[in-house]
Amino acid sequence: EQALKQKQLQLTQGKAPAGATPPRASDAQKKPVKPPKCYEVALSIQKGSGRFWRSSEITILPRYMVVNKTDGTLFVCQFSTRKVNAIPAGECKPMHWYDRTKTRGWHFLQNHEMYNYSNWIDPTRIGEFTLKLPPRTNVSPDTPEKLLHVRLHLDNGTTFIVVSPEKREFHDLIVINQSEFEIKLNESDLEGNPSKHNLLVASYTTKNHYFDSPQEPLHTVSVQIGRSKTLHYVSLTELSSKKKITDETNSRPLFEITVYADGPTRYLTLKQLYFRPQPSASLSLPSPETPKLS
Repeated sequence: EQALKQKQLQLTQGKAPAGATPPRASDAQKKPVKPPKCYEVALSIQKGSGRFWRSSEITILPRYMVVNKTDGTLFVCQFSTRKVNAIPAGECKPMHWYDRTKTRGWHFLQNHEMYNYSNWIDPTRIGEFTLKLPPRTNVSPDTPEKLLHVRLHLDNGTTFIVVSPEKREFHDLIVINQSEFEIKLNESDLEGNPSKHNLLVASYTTKNHYFDSPQEPLHTVSVQIGRSKTLHYVSLTELSSKKKITDETNSRPLFEITVYADGPTRYLTLKQLYFRPQPSASLSLPSPETPKLS
């Protein structure tokens, strides 16, 4: 009894009993900490029928339901997590939040050998839009982007996210590069962060583009010209606007960016206003760098 009392006294004082091995700090690091999950449900309250007309029927439903209407398996992953849910073709599955501390949005993926995850979507924004799956870097550069049609609608408190193949014949944006430099475009996501995927448009070429964040109502893209590290932000909502890019040294206009719309498609045109003088054939001069832009 005295030994038992002494052991209890040592435990209350924070001391390890004689013969016991104290826990090591590395032991706590080995145990993975499970993220706090969040299970959202929806309640549907309706009046009873028949002899139960005085009663109220309360139905508990999942808050979000993803319906896969494509011909392949659809992979769904919460933003900034690694928990992946696989939904076979023609099936549906209730979705919950794997980590409630992370942003509540989902990425979608199909054919992971050829494509990357899409940008995340906000399930609280009801509507229809086109979701783009960009090709992976290890595939052919001519691989087209995979498009999915996403429709969000409410039914008895449950938000159904219906994913089906996209059959659109028009693009969100067409970039026309009328300069001798390659340009790089980047689109911001729903939180204003730059996209992981850049759109490269070679000199004197035209390229089509689908928005990475189709739910964002105010689209803003950054334009980088040639080797210059300066980013020029262009709003795609200010139609018929012209943005001039000048030289930092003598304020000479170098480029002009124009934005206009034709139906649901927006056009961004980069026009070169100043061309570098060509060196004489008898001289051997190094090719100049991209001028400093402001």
